[in-house]
Amino acid sequence: GERRKRRSTDKKMVEIAMSIKAVFEGAIFLELYPKSQIDIYIHVIQDDGGILSASINAASAALIDSGISMNDMVVSCSAGYVDGKAIIDLNLNEQTYGGANVPIAILPRNSKILLAKMESRLPLEIFQEVLSVAVESCHQVHLIMSAAVKDHHSNLIRNQLQN
Repeated sequence: GERRKRRSTDKKMVEIAMSIKAVFEGAIFLELYPKSQIDIYIHVIQDDGGILSASINAASAALIDSGISMNDMVVSCSAGYVDGKAIIDLNLNEQTYGGANVPIAILPRNSKILLAKMESRLPLEIFQEVLSVAVESCHQVHLIMSAAVKDHHSNLIRNQLQN
């Protein structure tokens, strides 16, 4: 057949897939699933920035919903340094044309960092500020995701008891 030219987005998607794989290999109790394969499929409808963090959060919620045993819920967010200040949840323009972008993924119970990618250079003191903002943001995301998971499972139990 014809060879298709590799686009830069293909390389980006492969990098994102490898990051997601590494994150969940560090979170899932793999020893509970010998001779098993856990596949995570993510369909991105639109990329307005934060695709890696959004994908990790969606996969984490899906794994929890499917009953896969993990150390903790994995949560992710991105932080960056734009126009002299640390910000969270960078959009595509800020990621592309702005300053530094640092997506991270953590296990919130102990703040263990499973992923921290830095796509440009930052002085150490600025990196520490950006990382601190990112970790705090992940804890906020965790509160929202935990509430959504509890609400979803409460509804499931309520519906089962009514039947």
